[in-house]
Amino acid sequence: MNLSPALKKAYTKDQLSAREAQRLAEFIAWGPVVFQASRL
Repeated sequence: MNLSPALKKAYTKDQLSAREAQRLAEFIAWGPVVFQASRL
């Protein structure tokens, strides 16, 4: 895949630690559940 230098810099290095990435993934995964519970 050919990326421009700016895109390569932005997307080829990890910006977060593994734990931080896992926490954000859980936040995204639980979003719909929290929304439905608050709607009720």
